[in-house]
Amino acid sequence: MAKAEVGLDLLKEDPTVNKLQEIVASVTGKEAGLFVPSCTMGNMICVMCHCNGRGERMLVGDSSHIYTKEEGCALSGVYARGVSTLPNGELDLKDMEEKIEQIEIRSPTTLVCLENTHSTKGGKPLSIAYTSKVSKVIAKSDKD
Repeated sequence: MAKAEVGLDLLKEDPTVNKLQEIVASVTGKEAGLFVPSCTMGNMICVMCHCNGRGERMLVGDSSHIYTKEEGCALSGVYARGVSTLPNGELDLKDMEEKIEQIEIRSPTTLVCLENTHSTKGGKPLSIAYTSKVSKVIAKSDKD
């Protein structure tokens, strides 16, 4: 490590970080990757990128990391509302639907965060079938 070539990643001068980001972008089929040093920072960046501004709401699992350890990314100005998390890590879709309906009057729900994999619920990945159901709940609320 003492002989590793390093640089300031902010200025894209760190060859190790640059290579890691290139590999991640290639593996995921994305235009670019971004290395962040903590999960909290990654979650904060995602919330701020996916929400339009302060006062909006996001739905998160009531036992998810972003809700219990990061206070729902409070610094972003986006309010987190907990949705019941089932033993397998999935969010209760009925509860999600009710929470969307309850809070739309005051401020828009612009984001639903799914913890995948859920560290306190056995670490099992969420299925594509389940995430499709979540998408349908959200699409239904957009039409209402």
